[in-house]
Amino acid sequence: MSSMILDVLPDNEETRLQALRRLGILDSGRSKEFDALVETAAAVFGCPIALVTFVDEHEQWFKARCGLEMDGTARSAAICRHTILESGLLVVPDLASDPRFRHDPLVTGAPHARFYAGYPLSLDGVHRLGSLCVIDTVPRTPSPEQLQQLSHLGVAAEGLIRAYAARVEAAALREEAQRQQALVQTQAQLIAQTTSISGVGGWELDLELDRLLWTDQVRRLLEVDDDYEPDMKKALGFFTPEARCELRRALDDARLHGFPFSLELPARTASGRERWVRLAGKPLMRGDKVVRIVGAIRDVTDRKMAEIRLQHSEALYRTTLVSLSEGVVVVDPEGRVLSHNPAALAMLGLQGREITGLSLAALDLDFIDKGHDGVRLGNLLAKGAEDPARLSSTVAGLTLAEGAPRWLNLNAVAFSSPVEGAGGGVVISLTDVTRTVRQAMTIEGVFQNYPGAVVYFDQDLVVAGWNRTFERLLDVSPEYLAGRPSLADYVLMNAERGEYGEGDPQELARDRLKEILGGREHGYERSRPNGDMLEIRGTFLPGGGLLSTFTDISGRKRIERQLIEKERLARERSDELGAVLANMNQGVSVFDREGRLTLWNEQYTVLFGLDDGGRSHAGRELRELIVSTNADVGSHNIVDARVAQIMQQLSAGETVRSMFRLRSGRIISTVHAPLPDGGWVGTHEDVTERERAADKVLHAARHDTLTGLANRTYLNERLQELVADGASDQPCLGILMLIDLDRFKPVNDALGHNAGDLLLCEVANRLRRCARENDFVARIGGDEFAVLLSCETGCDRPSDLAEAVAQRILTAISARFSIDGSSVQIGASIGIAPVLLGADLSELMRQADAALYEVKNQGRNGFRAYRPAAGAPEAALDQDNATVVWPAFASAGVEARTNAVQATGIVQYQPIVCLHSRELRGYQVLQPGAGQGGASGDGPQETAVLESATSALLREVLSAAVRTPADQKIALSLSVRQFGLETLASIVENEIDIAGITPERIHLQVADSYFLVNSGAALRQFQALRAIGVRLVLDRFGSDSSSLQLLGRFSFDSLRIDRSALQDMLAGARGETVIRALVAVARTFDVDVAVDGIDNEEAAQLLQASGCVEGQGGLFAAPGPIETFLSVA
Repeated sequence: MSSMILDVLPDNEETRLQALRRLGILDSGRSKEFDALVETAAAVFGCPIALVTFVDEHEQWFKARCGLEMDGTARSAAICRHTILESGLLVVPDLASDPRFRHDPLVTGAPHARFYAGYPLSLDGVHRLGSLCVIDTVPRTPSPEQLQQLSHLGVAAEGLIRAYAARVEAAALREEAQRQQALVQTQAQLIAQTTSISGVGGWELDLELDRLLWTDQVRRLLEVDDDYEPDMKKALGFFTPEARCELRRALDDARLHGFPFSLELPARTASGRERWVRLAGKPLMRGDKVVRIVGAIRDVTDRKMAEIRLQHSEALYRTTLVSLSEGVVVVDPEGRVLSHNPAALAMLGLQGREITGLSLAALDLDFIDKGHDGVRLGNLLAKGAEDPARLSSTVAGLTLAEGAPRWLNLNAVAFSSPVEGAGGGVVISLTDVTRTVRQAMTIEGVFQNYPGAVVYFDQDLVVAGWNRTFERLLDVSPEYLAGRPSLADYVLMNAERGEYGEGDPQELARDRLKEILGGREHGYERSRPNGDMLEIRGTFLPGGGLLSTFTDISGRKRIERQLIEKERLARERSDELGAVLANMNQGVSVFDREGRLTLWNEQYTVLFGLDDGGRSHAGRELRELIVSTNADVGSHNIVDARVAQIMQQLSAGETVRSMFRLRSGRIISTVHAPLPDGGWVGTHEDVTERERAADKVLHAARHDTLTGLANRTYLNERLQELVADGASDQPCLGILMLIDLDRFKPVNDALGHNAGDLLLCEVANRLRRCARENDFVARIGGDEFAVLLSCETGCDRPSDLAEAVAQRILTAISARFSIDGSSVQIGASIGIAPVLLGADLSELMRQADAALYEVKNQGRNGFRAYRPAAGAPEAALDQDNATVVWPAFASAGVEARTNAVQATGIVQYQPIVCLHSRELRGYQVLQPGAGQGGASGDGPQETAVLESATSALLREVLSAAVRTPADQKIALSLSVRQFGLETLASIVENEIDIAGITPERIHLQVADSYFLVNSGAALRQFQALRAIGVRLVLDRFGSDSSSLQLLGRFSFDSLRIDRSALQDMLAGARGETVIRALVAVARTFDVDVAVDGIDNEEAAQLLQASGCVEGQGGLFAAPGPIETFLSVA
């Protein structure tokens, strides 16, 4: 709101600026006369700040200043820009209340100006060039005498300005007249100019003669000999490299543009002492040409080091204040807030408010007493500021917006300032003790509502608390307890009144104390003289003190005696029941109402193989028995769920039948029936042979008798289970592959059905090896097979899995078979369809069949995923599903593969840059039709095509690489099929030899999907390529959890986050956190992370800050032919 657009300019602004610049006073340096003037003005008003300012077009420059460490401000931030609009004084008692100034930076920020009075300075009464002003950090109303003095001082300032103008004009005339004088006269002029600028050491640079002159003060400052003859190279050598650059720029600006300068720079004297110097320079003109630069140099080391120490001290103070969990408020003697930390605002419910400068009395803080009556105590902070002694470990509550009071421990300490006359103040600390107070109140409530008797002895073992039940149950008067007897006194009092039986009270008390103090806890029972039986327990608390409880167990003791009698009767009946159970053919077990085994017969021990007669099972719960005896327990959660179901049925009065398979291999049928008293009885029968016969029938119904694989019926059951039990948040439940053998019939016809059967069995074995442990393999017809791949939770690219397994199956089936001494070769056509949530099984089979016959029609020996025809009614819906769960449809028909590999196109390159320096590090190769190469091992013809295409690609890329600088890398992302070539290492090595390029420049990138199926083959390929010397990069790092697992097995040279993974991360609320976590993982393996897809500066800055090293994307350059970048280079 302080923008110049909103300010009013003087009517004569253009001529005013001309008059100001003709004066030549801007950036003219300090002078004692002006400094004395502002110090006098500050003293007259008693203000900390006084200035002589000149308002230029865009800046306000201070000719003299007192109390403000800056040389000027932007004009838009200058209060004096309003003073030059006035013909007389401008007085603002409270800047923060004046709409013209309340948003100005000098008001809202340091020095937090509140009062201003300024006198407009003019030499001709028409053009007001600046002001003489005073500023205070508190509002005030000046007296008429002070304002009159300000006007007088303003007139004096105008006189000094006129004198300065006269001096400048006279100096210009003298310079023109004396330019040709001897070196001595020049030296005298240098001393005069130096005195006018700083009065310390002077210097002159004659640009026409290329000569540098120093006064003796400069030589003394830099500790050189009196006869030392400087030149510019030697002079610059006294400054640090950074300061040297800054000084050169200032000298160039003075020489080329006539700009004066004033710098504070670090320097090192001839003797090696480090100092800070203030260096000022002013160009001298002849006509419109700068012919000399004169200046002054002054040692400001002491002031500069004091400033640095002050800055460090202030930073330490503020950092400490902010980091404290305890609230802190510092106030001046008048109770106004000087500083505070965020914890104090949070505790007082003042988050978001700025209370600095406010009086504590103005804050709405009404505390309440901790007692039950909640007496209001008013604003305790304001009272503590007035009298710190009133707040000393004072606990009081403060009711906030959420309702419940927050309890605070308040302390106030007065302090005095070490600076004379600066006053002091009060530091108030706040500690949130809400939890402690609530616990104390809770303990008090527990004491009074505890059904038994409670007494608490404090750290000194003196009675500190008790409940009314203690008074009644122990016959102790409240008056006695209020006297706070010690534990020893209390025990002796009990001994004297016969609580511990007959004997000497002193000895009885001593024995009882020894028992109580003998350990951290104690517990015992004793009878009182009146016949009551008490259970007494005591615990020494960690923080000190003893807590004892007393429970009247007289009734419980009577019940125990009755139970002993009942137990005797029960044992007699149990003997009778045992005789019955011993003669039963079935195993029998009896569980009580707590679910624990209490009774069993001999047949039970035989069935469950208990050599100890069942003693190991006695008293154990049903869950424990199942876990210890059953073979297929599964997880403990499954057992807990099954036991809970049994208990629920028994509680409802139902009989529960169960089947258990023991670790011995036996199968036990169990029937549990509830008993009237809440327990249950179980009968157990060995049904092993019956169940085995049933299993054989079921296995025969579900499996193919020739190959031992599952049959079509079993496959349909598994598909139904998969669709019915699939998680709703899992888009793809599995992948169905239908496999039809190619050229099987000629083999069967030529060698006979026996050979055909052997070939089918061998195919079944190879399919088992191609599938994973949790996949499902079936034979569903003569030469037709099926594989059902399971998609675990988190499998976000099922197409990669399908493609990898299909390639492996094609490789396995196409390898030659040895059948009855004959070598035969067949192939396979594979149709693939994803199993989606809620899928119709007949439609799923139709889709896989359609994909299978498409492969057949295109030449066989390949695989393809189902894709509906564009005109089919279900095409739109299926395409939507495919986009979500099937991002890259696998297809590997011979025709499709050959076309993809041989497709023409121009290889594109995209620069890779260092994210820190933005230097070019190399190029990323973007090959046409990337990822569409054929599967290695599909057949000799297809493999040859892929090898030829890969070799041609490498030759073109390496030919381009040799035209780039030797320190730049070439990154090439090969498809999964290309990485699967057995000849890849020899192809790469051959092309490197032809190109004559260093192998280390070649960075081959491989996606994590390459490692999904055959990690052994991947490791061999990895080792072969590393032996050549090329660099290996894991691509698509972080796209799923599998890439993290690979880092432990494969030693990659670097990691790469691709464009899609980057977009997914940045789209999330915690994208930056995810990227930092991935970089941290990479660093543990001592590898760097590069990123693709950086299209804007914001993403580049975020990735650099997260630790990523290199990147590529539209921000740096679009892809293009290599010539595009070589011509630029």
